[in-house]
Amino acid sequence: MPAGKLNLPEIDKRATYRVVLTWRNKDKSLVDLTSCSAKLQVRSTIDSAIVLLELSTANNGIVLGGVLGTITIQATNTITSALTWTTGQYDLLITLANGETKRLCEGTWDVSEGITQ
Repeated sequence: MPAGKLNLPEIDKRATYRVVLTWRNKDKSLVDLTSCSAKLQVRSTIDSAIVLLELSTANNGIVLGGVLGTITIQATNTITSALTWTTGQYDLLITLANGETKRLCEGTWDVSEGITQ
């Protein structure tokens, strides 16, 4: 099955970012993410060699909710303060407990500069 199209909610620069996704099977049952890992990369274009941002279970930028099927994508205000891009393309890869990899979703992700510094 191809990756779903999902434009993530905008990042407010200098603010903590958190969005929670829930992965469900076709029958609406929750996908068990126990013993899984995840990685998300943002690039200016799909074919760019430069990674603008990487969040993963390894760097605590993604937290998986086990049997609840939740995927929390998060970035501290320190991380969002350092962002120098305003729009990018991303995708989210999930590595299942059996080693199989799924590209769950892809889309654009924007950063709002904000006023207060």
